[in-house]
Amino acid sequence: MGILEIRRIMVQDEVLSGKEDIHMFDITKQSLPQIYNHIVTKSDIESLAEKLKNNIFENSNGVSELVSLTVLKLLVESLDKKLRNEITLIDNKATFGKITVEKATSPTLLNYDEDPTYTKLKSALDARTELLKQQYKLHSKHKKDNPGKEFIGIVEDTGEQVVIVSQKAGTGREIIKVTVGS
Repeated sequence: MGILEIRRIMVQDEVLSGKEDIHMFDITKQSLPQIYNHIVTKSDIESLAEKLKNNIFENSNGVSELVSLTVLKLLVESLDKKLRNEITLIDNKATFGKITVEKATSPTLLNYDEDPTYTKLKSALDARTELLKQQYKLHSKHKKDNPGKEFIGIVEDTGEQVVIVSQKAGTGREIIKVTVGS
């Protein structure tokens, strides 16, 4: 099944659901020949994504498109994995326009859990991480429920208060989450 067939299925589904004049993506061989001719670069992809985003928001709030995109992304990831497992490269390399496909060696992962010292340190670090998370949650709740009042929270065996760590920049913000059922 080629990209054009996937597009046809998406359009067919839109027709069946009564949304035939709303097209999430119009990625066809005619509209975007650089994709099908393999002359696309990373910056081209970013530009295309921006163009598609603008087109989507001209016609909707983007939620339905995000759901469709999530499903399409899962399909592409699954297909990518299956193709990588089956492909045999002649001469270990193939080039299509600006895109190269080649054999590479995956990174070597060491089994650190075989080292008792590592296991002990990792266990202690995991426990400390959970303690810091608990202290942060308690402190956040205390600030919300008791503004201006002193916070004690969790105390170490030494009698010292567990440090209240800060949030990393860019985290803890509201995000859009899409979950696909099994």
